[in-house]
Amino acid sequence: MENANRYNSNKSIVVLPFVNMSADPDNEYFSDGITEEIINALTNVRGLKVIARTSSFAFKNRNEDVRSIGKKLEVGTILEGSVRKVKKRVRITAQLINTKDGGHIWSEK
Repeated sequence: MENANRYNSNKSIVVLPFVNMSADPDNEYFSDGITEEIINALTNVRGLKVIARTSSFAFKNRNEDVRSIGKKLEVGTILEGSVRKVKKRVRITAQLINTKDGGHIWSEK
C-alpha cells in the first residue's frame, strides 16, 4: 500500500507555520506563536494525529503543494493561514485543506 493511502484525512493534521503578512517583520514571532498555540490545542483532540512543530516548521517559507506535503508527512489535512497585525488590530485567516485533492474543507477569518 502506498504511503498516501495509509492515512485517514479525518484523523491526521499538520499545522503549517502561519504567514506574517504584517508590514513589520518583527511580528514574525507572533505568527509563529499562533501556529504553536494551535498545534498545542489540537494535541488535546483524542484520536487525532498531530504532526510535531519541528516537522511543521520545516515547511516555513516554502511554496510547496499541499498534496505533496500531505504525502511526505502522511496526513490527510493541513491547516494553513496568515496573520496581519497593524497597531492594536489583528486579523487571522485559517484554511483547512484536504491533502488528497488540495480542496478547501473550511476557511474562516
